[in-house]
Amino acid sequence: FPRLRSEEGGAFYYVREQNGHLYSGSPILTSLIITPLYLVPAWVLSAYDIPYDDVRAQLLFVVMERLVAAAFTALSAALLFIVLCRLVSRRWAVAITLLYGLGTSTWRFSGQALWTHVLSELALVILCAVFLREDREDQPSAAAFVLAGLTVAVAVANRPQMIGFALLTTVIVWNRHR
Repeated sequence: FPRLRSEEGGAFYYVREQNGHLYSGSPILTSLIITPLYLVPAWVLSAYDIPYDDVRAQLLFVVMERLVAAAFTALSAALLFIVLCRLVSRRWAVAITLLYGLGTSTWRFSGQALWTHVLSELALVILCAVFLREDREDQPSAAAFVLAGLTVAVAVANRPQMIGFALLTTVIVWNRHR
């Protein structure tokens, strides 16, 4: 991978070198989750013998990154709309969802490239849906607790700064269900 080293031979900012090996400088969970979406493009490149440093491959990488980021961002906005429809009127749900999607950095950053924000935002919206469903039940199921835990784990593993939300989730669950 020629793009992992600068012209001077040192590692770029997004990788770190340790004991002669190169490692990602950021969490890899988003990359692992989206890997299946890249199987067909990788097959196309392989089938037509297009090297990764070819301009066509680079263009495909950029297009795929933007498409996947936009799809994940749109999914988080759609799920947010569904959650909001249970809490407020449809008109307010549309307004808040539009504000989330267009009035925050969600579309500016998350919808344009595969930053760690993309998966973390989706995880938070799923967590809201789990809590909302839990609120409507007299006794939440074990599956709700497992899903809430997995969602928080994904958010933190993907973006360590999400530990604050993990702690908040722990406090909420602890106070409601001890």
